Amino acid sequence: GDVLLPPSVRILEAGALMGSHITSNTLNDSLEVMESGCLTGNQITSLYIPASVKSINNPLGDGYNGFNGFITSIVVDPNNPYYDSRNNCNAIIESSTGNMIAVCRNTTVPEGIISLDTWLFGGFSLDTLVLPSTLMRMNCGNYDPVHIKHLVINSPSMVLYLRNAWERCELYIDTIHVLSD
Repeated sequence: GDVLLPPSVRILEAGALMGSHITSNTLNDSLEVMESGCLTGNQITSLYIPASVKSINNPLGDGYNGFNGFITSIVVDPNNPYYDSRNNCNAIIESSTGNMIAVCRNTTVPEGIISLDTWLFGGFSLDTLVLPSTLMRMNCGNYDPVHIKHLVINSPSMVLYLRNAWERCELYIDTIHVLSD
């Protein structure tokens, strides 16, 4: 169902709407803080982050929790000075750091992304994942567990780094294509 947050709600505390069976995004334009797991366990298909949001701390929760599987679209208001969803990537990116912090099953990783936060694609089955040449960091567990049919790496120098980053992950890749620098 729908839950409409009143304008007086400025903070969604940890677990605030966890398992509320919300199906549509009803975040208000006065919301400023989204704490860890505040939206976990819902069936929202599209997520819109208002321009007013200043702080996001893992609103979808750690790892694959069923929530991410429903979302097909993530959009950050273009007037938000702290976060963005550049190039229609269907993700939440910290604008100042280039760190991707939340994804959905239709996320792409655009050039300019510097790092991928922990557990981003955990539990997903992806047709294609393209990693940009700008990617420098992937926190442990980014793809735990995940199945990727086609992985495209935009820089040969990333191959050894990725091997080390994914060493302890449950990762299944059908094909890897490495583009030359």
